[in-house]
Amino acid sequence: NKARFSGQYSQETIDYLNLIFDTREPWTVHLNRLDGEDITLTFNQHYHSSNGHFILYYCDSNCTVDGVNHNTTLQYIETIAQRLEHAWDTVLNAPYSFREPVDNEIIVQIYDIPGALGYTWDANDITIRLNNSLSIDTSNPLSDVEETTTVHEFFHDVQFAYDSGENNWMIEGTARWIQDAVYDSNNGYTGSFDTTCNFDGSQCFMDNPDRNLLNLSYEAVLFWKYFSEQYTAQTSSNDEPYVGVDVIRSLWEEAGKLFTNGTEAVEN
Repeated sequence: NKARFSGQYSQETIDYLNLIFDTREPWTVHLNRLDGEDITLTFNQHYHSSNGHFILYYCDSNCTVDGVNHNTTLQYIETIAQRLEHAWDTVLNAPYSFREPVDNEIIVQIYDIPGALGYTWDANDITIRLNNSLSIDTSNPLSDVEETTTVHEFFHDVQFAYDSGENNWMIEGTARWIQDAVYDSNNGYTGSFDTTCNFDGSQCFMDNPDRNLLNLSYEAVLFWKYFSEQYTAQTSSNDEPYVGVDVIRSLWEEAGKLFTNGTEAVEN
């Protein structure tokens, strides 16, 4: 990536470096079997998103492991690819203007992920992994989980372009914040203080509000919503849904300079 961004090397050289040093295994994922042993799931299809920023690996047949169906359809893959490209275009361009991920061709793996909508590890592995059964309901934006999940996971790769050493109160909290900034009508972040929310379990804030902010995760979005709205220069109702974007962008820029915990970035 240093070679690619330096401007000192030809594309042919960069492609050769990628070939040598690319240790990713896009066609496979390691699953935990019911008996505790690992098994490798091998995808049999891949799909390039429209602008080439994502390569989606998936199964369209014969991918059942321990009775779990990891298959999906091309229609589902096309929809996920469109959502990911929308996240890329929105988050990286004005007025959001966040930093581009370190890889401009991100691997996405689609399969059944027990107990999770998706996940992205860290700066050493920016592969996005998404569940093969995110709900897609164009008639009801509040249930359109694939919208918020795709932008949430993509934003992790954006965060890692600034700083990969932050804790979950900042990483997961601002990733949930971006969901509302991009999909304003969805309001998925409100589940963080709804006592009936199931997905976050005990993390639902109002179940136990008397906790240290730095020990929170997804539900820290409530702090980031308040923080960004209080310190933003975008105070007009016409600025919605961009209110606070300038604050969160500055936060990550500051965190990238410090390479330390987010409290100093907030204070600065």
